[in-house]
Amino acid sequence: KPGALAEIEFGDGTIPHQKSRTIVESGTRLTMRYAGGGGYGPPEKRARADIEADLKDGYITSEGAARDYGHR
Repeated sequence: KPGALAEIEFGDGTIPHQKSRTIVESGTRLTMRYAGGGGYGPPEKRARADIEADLKDGYITSEGAARDYGHR
């Protein structure tokens, strides 16, 4: 599936252009959400052993495995 986009927002809801230089005044709240990586290939084709390893290592939850990979 595609990855998430990066987002930048000031506390007042203003969204600066992400490729510009912006001066942020002292005391201004700034929220930055970094982009997430997308996957490679269809999730339903993921090897069961890889899903099990991700569950064991805490990278995904059992709910996420069921939702995203159809893993039960």
